Amino acid sequence: MTESVQSFDFHSLFQEELQQNNLKMQIVSSSDELFINAIEFAAKSYNLPINLVVTPEDDYSRIYVVNQGNRVCGTITVTWAIDGQLEAEGCMPEPLLRQYRDKLCTAYRLAVEPKGYPKYLIASLLMRYCFAHGLACGMRIAIVAVKPELLRYYRTVGYFPLGSDTFQHPRLNSSHTFVVCPADPDRDSLFRNICSLIDDPISKAEINTL
Repeated sequence: MTESVQSFDFHSLFQEELQQNNLKMQIVSSSDELFINAIEFAAKSYNLPINLVVTPEDDYSRIYVVNQGNRVCGTITVTWAIDGQLEAEGCMPEPLLRQYRDKLCTAYRLAVEPKGYPKYLIASLLMRYCFAHGLACGMRIAIVAVKPELLRYYRTVGYFPLGSDTFQHPRLNSSHTFVVCPADPDRDSLFRNICSLIDDPISKAEINTL
């Protein structure tokens, strides 16, 4: 995995929030022991067998895990395109990949504990944390494959559909839509404050012209 020089200390942005909620955030690789715990947690959350949860992209992706003590509370996986092929990359628009590959990342396998902490708290923390990590290391566009029924939620977070077409997800074998969120401090999004820390934002208009 590529580790660029960080333009700002992204972890420090979340230290107080993590401490107040008695949580710990870890970034692991597929070779770490905690990876198995995260995969089992995600498989249970999605009610899927583990073989449908694990992906080849895991080998060069970052797996973010939120723990309370030894208990996993949530996880999300992010792949930076500079490290290798993105999941479902063959379904993504070629102009986006060609122009922004070194600034593009994709997130998948977001799973949160249904009990205990509010789902929104954990999901929001995971999404903001990995977005901030990407920003600090040069990522500027996040793309996510979502089921149509989740489109409304992702809109509220700050993503917008990349066109109107749906596609058949190659791993999950179900209909999905791509949504994107550029690093733009002028847009209303969950990541707006974090985006204000960079001096080279990308606007929605720039993506729409591709």
